[in-house]
Amino acid sequence: MLEVDGICFSYGDTRVLQGLDLEVKEGEMVALVGPNGSGKSTLLKVISGALKPRSGSVRWSNRDLVSISSRERAKIVAVVSQTPYIPGSLTALEMAVMGRTPYLGLLRTEGRGDVEIVRRAMELTGTWEFANQPMDKLSGGERQRVLIARALSQEAPLLLLDEPSLGLAPLIIEDLFDRFITLNKETGLTMLIVEQNANLALDMADYAYVIESGEIALHGTSDQLKNDPAVQEAYLGA
Repeated sequence: MLEVDGICFSYGDTRVLQGLDLEVKEGEMVALVGPNGSGKSTLLKVISGALKPRSGSVRWSNRDLVSISSRERAKIVAVVSQTPYIPGSLTALEMAVMGRTPYLGLLRTEGRGDVEIVRRAMELTGTWEFANQPMDKLSGGERQRVLIARALSQEAPLLLLDEPSLGLAPLIIEDLFDRFITLNKETGLTMLIVEQNANLALDMADYAYVIESGEIALHGTSDQLKNDPAVQEAYLGA
């Protein structure tokens, strides 16, 4: 499982995460919800290794994710970030192949096995059909699915998604979240998702944490939180 224990993080003198603890069991889909600026995305960056915590630990199956190399961490944690850099000159296939980078040798050339892994990832995300199209010719939803294919190509057991629905139309969001549920059920992939829309998050996830001011305010199964009057009033529009 993923274990986050006592994580503290600050931007300068501004404390963002304050002794935060959480657990994600293998194969679970867990959502992080809460107001803007509460520390949700910062927590994902700490777990991914993009930010180093001031104190606390992050472990996957008792392996410390803070101290290992970025290449080894990429074999454990894959990330779809909120504002990724997307070179428009790359095709969808070339973008997805970048997920194999942690496994490539000195020549940095993918082999037949790598290409097959990427193809499976693109088929799972419904992107193989436009594999040879440039990224800048794809719709927002199609680009997002290619980025997920790239993350799946890492074959990491833990997938972090930072507001994957941001800027997408409602029908595209519905399709994307259905794909997340299918991926989780069919592959057993462990998923931790930051999602601003709490209704969507709780409909999709097995378990959820509500983060406020850098601390865990509430946590429980999605059904438990949906039926919590405080959550209903603050986040579900009840």
